[in-house]
Amino acid sequence: MKSCYTCSEIKPLSEYHKKKSSIDGVASVCKTCRNKQLRAWRQTNKGKECIRKQNNKPSSILSREKYSKTKIGKTAQRKGEQAYKLRNENKRKAKAKVNNALITGKISKVDTCEMCGNSEFKTEAHHWSYNEEHWLNVLWVCRKCHNNIHKGVK
Repeated sequence: MKSCYTCSEIKPLSEYHKKKSSIDGVASVCKTCRNKQLRAWRQTNKGKECIRKQNNKPSSILSREKYSKTKIGKTAQRKGEQAYKLRNENKRKAKAKVNNALITGKISKVDTCEMCGNSEFKTEAHHWSYNEEHWLNVLWVCRKCHNNIHKGVK
């Protein structure tokens, strides 16, 4: 039994992560508290940056590619795609409506970003709302501006 440094609860050693450098071989913070700490840290800018760097390492990319080719990976990918479709039904319908309107000529694509005026890059349609009455009300923006809109950056 050991007392957690964070919550001061007395818990069995199985409730602590192993730590070789510690005298008793386990961490001073219980698994529950440590998970809360890590969850909070991952939400900070520094945490997000570290995760991004880790995910972009060649070894991480290779591992994801290998996993995606396994039967379990393909099943997980399919489940994720189905869940996305269910969560974003109006979003998918709005994209399809814009693509069909472009093909039929109801709307035309603008080659210049409506936010920054840049014409070097391809423009993308940004929907301010995914309500059906606004499906064709789009703003043509470059990828950089589109990402900034979704991040909340002006």
